[in-house]
Amino acid sequence: MKKRTMLLTVILLIAVTAVAAFVFLGQKSSGITNLSNIIFSKEPPDTPVDPNVVSAHSDFGFRLFHELNKQQPNSNVFISPASLNLTLSMTCNGARGDTQEAMARTLGIQAIPLEQVNKANSTLIANLNAPGPGLKITVANSLWGDRSIRFNRSFVATNKQYYDAHLKRLNFQDPKAPQVIDNWVSKKTQGRIKRIVERIDANEFLILVDAVHFDGVWMNEFNEALTKEGDFILSNGQKKRIPMMSNSTMLRYYRGQDFQMVRLPYGQDRMSMLIFLPDKNSDLETFISKLNIENWQKWRNGMQESQVLITMPRFEIEYSAEEEMKTALTSLGMGVAFDAKNADFTGICSQGSWLNRVIHKTYLRVDEKGTEAAAATAAALQGLAVMPSLVEFTVDRPFFCAIDDGKTGEILFMGAIYEPM
Repeated sequence: MKKRTMLLTVILLIAVTAVAAFVFLGQKSSGITNLSNIIFSKEPPDTPVDPNVVSAHSDFGFRLFHELNKQQPNSNVFISPASLNLTLSMTCNGARGDTQEAMARTLGIQAIPLEQVNKANSTLIANLNAPGPGLKITVANSLWGDRSIRFNRSFVATNKQYYDAHLKRLNFQDPKAPQVIDNWVSKKTQGRIKRIVERIDANEFLILVDAVHFDGVWMNEFNEALTKEGDFILSNGQKKRIPMMSNSTMLRYYRGQDFQMVRLPYGQDRMSMLIFLPDKNSDLETFISKLNIENWQKWRNGMQESQVLITMPRFEIEYSAEEEMKTALTSLGMGVAFDAKNADFTGICSQGSWLNRVIHKTYLRVDEKGTEAAAATAAALQGLAVMPSLVEFTVDRPFFCAIDDGKTGEILFMGAIYEPM
């Protein structure tokens, strides 16, 4: 009996030693001792997200929406605050000094340590990527860098750890490089956002990308048999015939001043679409003027269960903003990030660089079964002399040449060539 016990003990010790050796050698061979440097620090999907960061996301979304709406009056404006916040937060990790302060103020996170913001965003991503029955959500991030640039290791590691954004190297001078990025975005958005970058401008060396895809089934689906053509009255008073869906069910409802709102839940009621309808004697611009984080919270908290007969359009839209996004972000106080002389992104790389453009695209489809929505945001940084312009050098006349030793500096040969043979 003792021999058998001793034998089992020896076997156990051998097994433990083998596992320890395997882990040690695996870390030693890869040169890595801290796994958090290589693995996305996923929080459990039920971990609460920092409410201060969530509130900042919403507040920034409203302020940005107002700026875009000013530039495009009476036009569709559909943005993803989540996608924009994640992309600009990743970028903010590489900003320094006044540039980081300006970006933080614009995002509304100036009073929150950046590491706390990163942790909250990591928790948010984990929560969104585990939405529950009736919902499908994908949130993905990536960094695309020109292969000629040496990036700050801490910047790359931070975005990898908190945003699962891996640095992918490309030759930005290759005409096919934009297609590689666009293909990644298309895959992550189920083909709804087929192009985001489209081109890479001269001297751009880093593109940060976020992609979001949402697919939700209504908790109470609309009966397709009840969908009928109806009039939709445009802001100029003209009428447009479009398919109108109808349903009568219990919904969360709120009657505000000059408007009413209703909440349409998806799946098992975790997520929803909120619809705000101005009264006939008012208009959408009047409602938008009241749209801010304080009213948003008040309206949401004031909703009550009511029997609602809802009639709404079945529709599909696409939205895109690039120049408008730059103008809006500048108006919100982030102009220094776009300033080639004063921007400070030395947290990304040592060379002088600035934010060249922010591209945002969205897609929305609403029908009887539910909602599909997608968004992609790309922030492209530009630098000094990243990709020098082409210099033509044609040796078609007498020239001088030399052969030297790079190690010692010794010149081995030199001469003037007047007539090559």
